[in-house]
Amino acid sequence: MGKFNSKVAGVTHKAPDGTDRQAIIAKYCRPGTPLEAIPEPENKFDENAVGLWLTAKGWFSSTRYHVGYISADISDRLSGEIQRGKEVSVIVKDVTGGGSKKFGLNVSINVD
Repeated sequence: MGKFNSKVAGVTHKAPDGTDRQAIIAKYCRPGTPLEAIPEPENKFDENAVGLWLTAKGWFSSTRYHVGYISADISDRLSGEIQRGKEVSVIVKDVTGGGSKKFGLNVSINVD
């Protein structure tokens, strides 16, 4: 698949645990922030869903937050690549919105 850019889906919805994704994006996401892509085969909406997770490091511990999903048009293929053992890196390329607008995330995805 190589390297490509994508928008993150689901950023305006609450995470499965009820966390406000908009607040997490505002607080922790900046260009260059790494995200972890994790397939979610048990996802009730899409068995090929790939969740994107951010790890926020504190003084004594780290907290992981579910910030959204790889868009459905590429998650099927990307999920398969991850399950076949390909290395996938996801980096925040741009944080959009803010102020009176909802935040959005654009990411760069590299599959080796």
